Amino acid sequence: MADMTKLIVPSSVTEDGAVQCATWLLNPAPEDLVFLLPPPALPLRMILNSADPEMPEHEVERAELMVPARSTILLLAEVSE
Repeated sequence: MADMTKLIVPSSVTEDGAVQCATWLLNPAPEDLVFLLPPPALPLRMILNSADPEMPEHEVERAELMVPARSTILLLAEVSE
């Protein structure tokens, strides 16, 4: 099984009290890998895909995410009260 890395970090609190949480998916393997995102399911935006740097920021609406070989994806969730 290939090494997979997932890092979830509370990144900031906005002026209106919302918490932004970043999820960084790293795939150092030579093959594409599917990552299962942990609960709870939060509204996520993909803000970086190193395999396709020109890809615009967009919403992600699934609990599984394919990360291309030798690449990284950065997701951002914002949770308000």
